[in-house]
Amino acid sequence: MQSKKFVHLLVPVLIVLFAGFGFTNGGGAFPPAPSADYVPGELIVGFEPGVSVDSVITDTSIRTTVLAGGDSVLAHFDASTDIEALARRIAAMDGVAYAEPNYILSLHVAPNDPLYPDKWDLNNTGDPALCDGSQCPTADADIDWEEAYTEFASTITGSAVIAVVDTGIDFGHPDLNDKIVSGYDYLDGDSNPADDNGHGTHVAGIAAAETNNGIGTAGVAWSDNIKVMPLRVCNSDGCPTTAINNAIYHAADNGADVINLSLGGPTGSTSTRNAIDYAWGQGLVIVASSGNDGNNNSISYPAAFSNAIAVGSTDFDDNRAGYSNAGSALDISAPGGEMSVLHDPEGIMSTLPTYYADINSFGYYQDYDTLQGTSMAAPQVSGLAALLFAQGYSSNADVRSQIESTADDLGSAGWDKYFGNGRINVYAALGGDPGGGEEPPVDPVITLDASAMGSWYRYTMLYWSGATTSSVDVYMNGSYLGTTTNDGSARHNRGYFYSGTDTYIVCNAGSTTECSNEVTVTH
Repeated sequence: MQSKKFVHLLVPVLIVLFAGFGFTNGGGAFPPAPSADYVPGELIVGFEPGVSVDSVITDTSIRTTVLAGGDSVLAHFDASTDIEALARRIAAMDGVAYAEPNYILSLHVAPNDPLYPDKWDLNNTGDPALCDGSQCPTADADIDWEEAYTEFASTITGSAVIAVVDTGIDFGHPDLNDKIVSGYDYLDGDSNPADDNGHGTHVAGIAAAETNNGIGTAGVAWSDNIKVMPLRVCNSDGCPTTAINNAIYHAADNGADVINLSLGGPTGSTSTRNAIDYAWGQGLVIVASSGNDGNNNSISYPAAFSNAIAVGSTDFDDNRAGYSNAGSALDISAPGGEMSVLHDPEGIMSTLPTYYADINSFGYYQDYDTLQGTSMAAPQVSGLAALLFAQGYSSNADVRSQIESTADDLGSAGWDKYFGNGRINVYAALGGDPGGGEEPPVDPVITLDASAMGSWYRYTMLYWSGATTSSVDVYMNGSYLGTTTNDGSARHNRGYFYSGTDTYIVCNAGSTTECSNEVTVTH
């Protein structure tokens, strides 16, 4: 994976009050939700390609900071400012790609490990001991983890890193301490993302707790070579958009393979979408929880973004959990539990801080306990994605395809809005060929060339000849990028100070056989 250095929350820039811009009909793609929470007096402003922030400085009283990615700033105003109204005005100005409040998202909350029998999500035997007074488990309503562990534990020898973008982690937890790599605290601005809440430690344990170590529980990503990168962006007050975005860029630029986002909100942030698109372009798999509102027709952001795998929740009978959001953007499901009381065995057992944390004030235990939510479902998928990378997969598109195509179908036949492509099956996914996945073939019936352009804002120019359809499909790094008019050239924007290598193919529209040669471009 290519590495890129970036500036985040460090460089003061004195800007604007945007007096140099004329009004247009432009603006952000996502209207603000009336009930959305955001940081008072803070506005995220993104600029169109080629627009210099310095060129629009008119008011030195506005304090701003350049955000990760380099193409947006955080502007600070008086806390009494009507930020939503200001965002609408600024978003309509020439040269501004979007303007949005700094939204606060919310948390979606056979080894010898002694608590493994409580892990019905990994291996559901229908054990009557797990009946919770109102319901009993259904045998095999699980992710077929034990079958996978039995067959593949000794053969998966590669490595992977899961960035858990959450409340931090308990560095001293005996089921996690040997599986943690360096992270960052984007709330306090230091390199100690200690968990004072508990949610992040629980999520990390589901994804990758130490396994077969004689203590505690087991994680989906059992291998000692699969690590967790804790990135703290949330506390009990929520998760600011700017912190989330910084963490996503950090993960993409510091060796992560998978990003877990067990958080969300009702409003889609353009800056977060840009961060996720950047991480996807760097080869990462991004997994996000669908939300706990019980909505039948809409899932939360950032899960709803196309380059995130949106995860819904199932219970121990393979039913959709009643709280789990459904909708057209749902991709996959995984066990998230459905509890009726504290410590309910129908929840997902995992690690919690070994010290007192915010979550204990609600009656949950220290060390280990059950929780429920799409927050618990998402790290099951993140753990599987990490196993696939460790097994030998190199393409995030292939990993995503393998997860979705090998899921156990639930609900209506095929994809449906309640379960997506079904509930993940670890054994079936790992039984596939790491060289699989569908990338467009490169029969060179079209001639393609490309150039890296730009010294500050960087983009790729594509030039082709020989295409016979009125439009062409463009693929980058094995994934569909978009369709454009067949006029022989196209520009693909890569962002401010982008550094990386991309491979392009152009095909006749609708075809995966009438394609160009591959062209690789390095910025």
